[in-house]
Parts: sequence; C-alpha cells; structure tokens
Amino acid sequence: MILHSVILLSALTCVSFGDEITADSTEESAAVGSTVTLSCSYSSAQSLQWYRQYPGSAPQFLVLIIESVKETKRSDVDPRFSTKLRKENQATKEIKHVDLMISSAAVSDSALYYCALRPTVTGNTSTLYKNLTQMKYPGSAPEFIVLISDGVKQAQESYVDSRFTAKVTKDKENHVDLEISSASISDTALYYCALQPTVTGNT
Repeated sequence: MILHSVILLSALTCVSFGDEITADSTEESAAVGSTVTLSCSYSSAQSLQWYRQYPGSAPQFLVLIIESVKETKRSDVDPRFSTKLRKENQATKEIKHVDLMISSAAVSDSALYYCALRPTVTGNTSTLYKNLTQMKYPGSAPEFIVLISDGVKQAQESYVDSRFTAKVTKDKENHVDLEISSASISDTALYYCALQPTVTGNT
C-alpha cells in the first residue's frame, strides 16, 4: 500500500509590538494517518493563534492558547488539531515554543499554516450573541460593557469599546442585543446580560 506524503508549511518570522515569532521550520512532511507537529519559537506573548490557509483562500482560524495555560488546548474547528506551549533550555537562554499537533494527518491537511501573536482573521459586523451586556474572561471578574434603558429606541454605544453597541428589539418578546463590530479572537469570552448591576466600584 502506498502512503501519500502530506506537506505542511508554517509561517516565516513575524514581529508584532516588539515581540517576535518564528517558524522552527518552513516545511514538514508526514505519512497519511500519522501525527505531525509544527512549531514556532516566540519571545513573549499573552496569547498565540494558529491559522491554516489554502491556496486562493483567506486564512482560517484553528486554535488559540493563552500563554499562562499549561495543558494542551484542542481546536474547536477540528479535534485532530491541538496546541501546547513548551520551553527549551539552551546554554545562555530559554526558548519558548508553541506547537501545533495534527493527528491522523490527511492529504487535505496540506496547506500554509501560520502561528501568530495577534489575531489575523476578523469577522464582519454581526450580532454574535444576544441578551449580553457584560463579559468575563477566564479567571477575571466581570467587566461592564454597556447599559441601555428599555424605552431607548436607538442603539447605545459602549464607552468601554466603541465596537460594542446594545439595542432593544421587540417582536413577540423583548430582546436586548449586543452587537460587536470588527470581531476578533480577543473578543472570545463569557458574556452576561443583567437586569441589575453586578459590577460595582469602590466609593
């Protein structure tokens, strides 16, 4: 039986806000059905993302991992894809790596793969979640976004981030929608809608 070779390419050096990320190799190959690992070295980051791009198509987000996370993070796009962080001690310094593992590799996995320090794929203006007015990142307290009164007919823009707006709509039931324009990976969080204030400040 002949096994097809899978060619996987990863991104070249990229610098963002003084931080640098570099592909450990520019080409990897693997037999169909095996596990292949792509790696990038980076200097510093709060989060790291992996993307896949087929010829003639836009990059597709695969998975995000927070720099403080120790365990392997599996992709929601395809469970065969997972990422993890590791450190390598050399003579004079510590090298940080972010790995993308692809299990059960297939010929259809042949593509250009990017490791990135900042989101490179954003969405169009759309209502991503309904009935939301506060957000919470894992391990953080809820953060107030925007307040809107029931009688207000126009959309209310958030003073925290102008990309966030809230509006009240009525059909058979009353709805409050949170609209996020220019959506990015960093907007991923747990969002709350509340009838009473749940976040208060000190006097």
